[in-house]
Formats: sequence, C-alpha cells, structure tokens
Amino acid sequence: NQSEKTKALFRFSEIAEAYEVLSDLKKRAVFDQYGEEGLKAGVIGPSGRLLGGWQFSSDPQNVFSKFFGKTSPFGDSVLLQDDDVSPWRFDNPGSDRTVPPIQLPLNISLEEAFTGCFKKVTFTRKRLLPDRRCTTDEERTLTVAVEPGWGEGTVVKFPSEGHELLHYIPPGALEVLIKENPHPVLSREGTNLVYVNKVPLANALDGHVCRVPRLDGTVLSLALPAVSRGSDSCIFTQKGEGMPVAGRPGERGDLIIKTAVEYPAKLSGKARSTIRKALAEPVRAK
Repeated sequence: NQSEKTKALFRFSEIAEAYEVLSDLKKRAVFDQYGEEGLKAGVIGPSGRLLGGWQFSSDPQNVFSKFFGKTSPFGDSVLLQDDDVSPWRFDNPGSDRTVPPIQLPLNISLEEAFTGCFKKVTFTRKRLLPDRRCTTDEERTLTVAVEPGWGEGTVVKFPSEGHELLHYIPPGALEVLIKENPHPVLSREGTNLVYVNKVPLANALDGHVCRVPRLDGTVLSLALPAVSRGSDSCIFTQKGEGMPVAGRPGERGDLIIKTAVEYPAKLSGKARSTIRKALAEPVRAK
C-alpha cells in the first residue's frame, strides 16, 4: 500500500530527527529549555549568544543503518544505488517533503465533454486526529467543474484535499483524471470529431444527403457529391463542427466525414448484366 509506505517513511524520518536532537547534548539542552520552536527558530541565551536555529538535515538512512545495519527500512527488496532512488526522497529531492497525491479517475461522456458539466466525486482520505499524530479515514465528496473541450488525459488538481499524514507536512493533493467514454456514432481525434458515413453503393455513385447527429442533440444535413475517384474523395471536412477548444471560447475543431461504401451482398443476373454494360460505356469528359 503506497500511502502506508509513505506514512512509514515520514514516521521514521520524524524518529531520525528526534534521534539527532537527543544524541547531541547541546541540541538537547536547548530543546529541553525552549522546546522544538526554540530549537528550530533560535533563542538568545543567558550569555547573549544565539542558541538553536537548527534544522534537520541528516539522511534518515544513516540513522537507520546505526540501528539495523542497512540503509533501507524495506529490506533487501529496495536497492539504493544513488540518491534518486532513495525512499526518503519522497517527491522532489530538492524541495520540502510532500505527500503523494490521491489519483481518482472520472468518466464522462462525449456529450458532457462537448457542453461541459458538473460531476461529483467521492473518495477516502487519511486525516490527522486532534492529537496530530494518529490518522483516521475520512470520506470526502467534491464537485468537479468539467469545462467544454476537456477530454481523455485532462488532470484536475485539488490542492490539500488528499492525505494528511504528519502535522509538519502539508496535506497532499487530489488529482482527478478525466476518462472519456466511447460514443456509439462519433469518435474524437483531438479537437476534431469523426463520423463514419455508411452509404449504399447506388447512393455513393449518385451523390446523397448525409445526416450527422450533433452532440447538442440536433442533426447536421450535408449534400455530399458522388464518390468516384478513390479514397481521397471519400473524406469530407466541415469546418467548425468539431469539439470546443478548451480555454478558447468560441473556437471549435472540425467534423471529418469518412464515407464507407456498402456493396450489395448479392446481385441478380440481370443486375450484374446492367452494371457490366454501364461500366463498359466510355466516359466522355465534360
């Protein structure tokens, strides 16, 4: 369990900090007289000299090694070859320690991604009890405002809404990961929408009206020309009929219509003869 492992790392780091203070007579004397705040912030002693002003900077691995003869509290399964893989490094080796975020998936429909919506998410997080040392599980519900144009891969961050494990480390964040449900008719490619227009061969050769269902519930009717020049002529683009562009009000992608010609499964002898005769006639340029 990642959160329990992280909590254990924080706890041992706290123990290592206490050990460094208690094993140093001068630091312990300042702590006994002025407390943790005086030790870390610094105080003016009887002689007029600054006492304290100390911050924990030792590597907890060294403290662990003094007691157990190895640097990792997780046994031989963790190989510490350099600082980058040290379990004491938490998120960012060069910054203050942070609690890893809670990551929560949120499924939305293509219609909801098109119009925007409000969705509630419920999750369980750890929070400190009043003693500021023990934790309890807490259920939390938040509302996510999904903006038009959001889609698969969008991450919504809620700072300080994640786990709270130690009193001197800020609570972690909640990260909501947007997942987009498949649509029965339309598919999405970035800000573009793709519609596969299935049309019988007769209509494809003679031109036809294509009716595309829009995500707002209306229908777009387009008169498409006859398909006669191969695959390139089977793709049509309608500008501005795609998905909204997130963060750019009024901008939209395109609608791409891919015509899929449906050939008859069976032809009568008369029909085959008619088609053969029609195809044999020379085509005169207009």
